[in-house]
Amino acid sequence: MPNGVTGTLDRNQLICICEDVTAGELIDAIRQYGCIETVKRCTRACVTCFGCEMEVEELFEQYGPEESPDAAGLAAVPAGVGGSTRF
Repeated sequence: MPNGVTGTLDRNQLICICEDVTAGELIDAIRQYGCIETVKRCTRACVTCFGCEMEVEELFEQYGPEESPDAAGLAAVPAGVGGSTRF
């Protein structure tokens, strides 16, 4: 895995090269939103080439909640976050 997140994690490690998203930014978003789809929308990871999808999912498995915040698995995105519709 090119950007593998196993082993010692550096919060400055670039996970999404296309959108310049670091592991720390993803972890913070995972802890704040608790929903992988919301994390992707808010950080824009996995919206261009999907090359980082496996790493984002691994981070979510490691740092995310045991259960999704709502039954549909989609948390509300706060106003003004993830302003683009490129997905």
